[in-house]
Amino acid sequence: MTLVSHVRFQSAVVFNLYQIRWNKMQIIIGNNDEGFGSELLCPNCCSSYLHHYKVDVFERTQDAKVGIHCTVSGEITIIDRLLEGNPSPRRNGLNIFLWCEKCAVKSVFSVSQHKGHTIIDLKCIN
Repeated sequence: MTLVSHVRFQSAVVFNLYQIRWNKMQIIIGNNDEGFGSELLCPNCCSSYLHHYKVDVFERTQDAKVGIHCTVSGEITIIDRLLEGNPSPRRNGLNIFLWCEKCAVKSVFSVSQHKGHTIIDLKCIN
């Protein structure tokens, strides 16, 4: 079991196989039991039944005002030069939009770059 977060926490408690931290949301990754890789868990209910419904990819040189933005949703692909929604304020970024089969909450898993670091985040959007 691996837990990943770019936020530091002050207090923690171990519950079952998961480490739960207070006062901040963190990314929880489930077990790797079947050899397919670890499961991303819903930030609202901790269910592993998350479904992708849209992906945004942002590509640009450092601090550029424009770049390439590609959105894929179902069978529709849109390519433009708009960087609105990029999780990285200065570089490339990736947003994977998810919905939970158990609680119906929508969330976004993002990957961004900042000062040589790759940062991941998972947050509810509804």
